[in-house]
Amino acid sequence: MFQEMIPFLSALAIGLLIGIERERSNSQGKLKAIFGARTMPLIALLGALTAHLENVSIVIIVGIFVCILTLSNHVGWN
Repeated sequence: MFQEMIPFLSALAIGLLIGIERERSNSQGKLKAIFGARTMPLIALLGALTAHLENVSIVIIVGIFVCILTLSNHVGWN
């Protein structure tokens, strides 16, 4: 059972580390990013779940969703 959870736990840990680093680096600037310590682990878990399901249409939908989030963060629509 633990072997099945390893990809999800590692995705959660990597997403959390990236989110904490983004919040820490953005705290010195004036811009506030939407991807932080809460959002990045959720996106990482969503990616791990999508890879686990192996459904092409879900991968495309999740990819479009993440691209829209990234563009909105880059443009500053937050």
